[in-house]
Formats: sequence, C-alpha cells, structure tokens
Amino acid sequence: MTVGVAGVAANSGDTHALPSGFTVFGHTYHGSTGLLFAYGILIGAVGAAGLILLLAGTWTTSRRGVVARRELRHSRREMAAARKELAKPLPTA
Repeated sequence: MTVGVAGVAANSGDTHALPSGFTVFGHTYHGSTGLLFAYGILIGAVGAAGLILLLAGTWTTSRRGVVARRELRHSRREMAAARKELAKPLPTA
C-alpha cells in the first residue's frame, strides 16, 4: 500500500500530465499518470476481491461435496452391517 501511495504521489502534477485523456467504457478521464496508476490499483483490488469471493465459494461447495460423500459411505457401511445382522439365522431355544 505504501508503494502505491508513493507511486501516485510521485507521478502527480503538471510534469506528469497525460497528453490526452484515456477512455474507459466510453468515459474520458483526464489527469496525471499518478491518477491512472491509482485507477489501476483500484481496479486490481476490486478484481482480487472478486477472485477471493469466487474461490471461497468454490471451496465451500467442494467441502460440502466431501462431507456428503463421507456421510454416504458411513451410511452404506451401517446399512451393510444391519443387513448382515438381519441375515443371521435366529437362535433356536
């Protein structure tokens, strides 16, 4: 963060003015290279936050699947044990 602030501060002023504005989605922006650098930092931070949210959602879904498969295996083992118990012949008195 400190490097970003230093980069924006060092590249602002009249000596670092963009010769012509830059256009993003049909909007023209004028300013310095420091302002352009700040916009890049902001867009990068928003992109990183979006990627983190996407990966967190994927991880959560994956963990749910792992837990469901584990419970299914456990349930199948219990059912097999119950069937084995029911298949035993009854003791005669």
